Amino acid sequence: MSSLIDAMREERAFTRRAILDVGTRPVMFEYDLGGQDVSADRAYLDGVRQSSIYVGLFGPVYGVELADGDSATEAEFREAEHRGLRVAAFVQTQTSASFEGRQRRFVQSLQNKLTTGGWVIAEDLQVAVQQRLVDLAAEDVAPWVKIGEVAIRASRLQFTNRGIRIIATVRDRAVRARLDQYGDRGSTVSVVAPDRLIAGRVSDVHVEQTTTMASNYEIEVSASNQSQQFGTWMRASLNDGHRQYSPDDLVAASLSDSLFGTSTGPRYGGPPVTDLLGPLRTAGLVEAAVRPMVALQITEYLMSSSSAVRIDAVTIGPNRGGVRNVIVTWSPPQVYTNQPAPPPVTIEGTIAGL
Repeated sequence: MSSLIDAMREERAFTRRAILDVGTRPVMFEYDLGGQDVSADRAYLDGVRQSSIYVGLFGPVYGVELADGDSATEAEFREAEHRGLRVAAFVQTQTSASFEGRQRRFVQSLQNKLTTGGWVIAEDLQVAVQQRLVDLAAEDVAPWVKIGEVAIRASRLQFTNRGIRIIATVRDRAVRARLDQYGDRGSTVSVVAPDRLIAGRVSDVHVEQTTTMASNYEIEVSASNQSQQFGTWMRASLNDGHRQYSPDDLVAASLSDSLFGTSTGPRYGGPPVTDLLGPLRTAGLVEAAVRPMVALQITEYLMSSSSAVRIDAVTIGPNRGGVRNVIVTWSPPQVYTNQPAPPPVTIEGTIAGL
């Protein structure tokens, strides 16, 4: 929760109430971050780092500048952008002339990137913030999943010791036809969920047509015994004459090359990959689908090449001038059981065209 504190105590109180009312936990300087033996600058940014959503209230006053010259609210917003947090931003409804010069420039740059809400009186914020948080929660509660060649937004994903059950309402006629084919043939498919990949046979498809334009699907995929062993890439080290690269270094280099067009490692030796996001750039995705679809593509690559046993995080920032910041963290496989598990691998960069 980011705003001037003294100048917006009433607004912050209504916003805190909205955050609590939807069952989430507000992180606010005056309640949660005070009394620490670290600088205020550090405490502000630590508050952002422990959050998953940034709620910002911006009025006419810029605020006291921190050591780097930015106000606390601008520094927090930039940190939230860098970490790919979901953003709920609200600008106080006043004439533009009432905003201080630097605050006007900051708010204008923010509105060039985001669609902001507004408020006139503090009570307005309770309803506006609550609605935005409900909308964000709905996106997370309804996860996207890729079944073979189609991607749908599921109502629920149920994981069992036999595989996965996908429950979804599907309206698109072409997608419905493809899902019906899976049921007819008992197809062997791979299912990419937000943090895992399951390969197996479609064991059951139950369809209930609710209207002429929509059907409810329950699709069960029974996993094969080797559902995590898809790739033929041999995990091997590489010495290019300058340094030794581990198998995980090579994976990170290959994935960085594909996503960001650059890497700090060798340009060969990892599991083969082309432009991983190329199909998405021509798909005409709506904003709500960009993040989950990028995450699914990355998950499928890492899991299908047996390069990861777990996807720890895929953080995708908002579109800023045509580019998005992306941070990917995964846990590589443990090769020898008598050795410690390898540490997680993280890559970071920017993607364009989405």
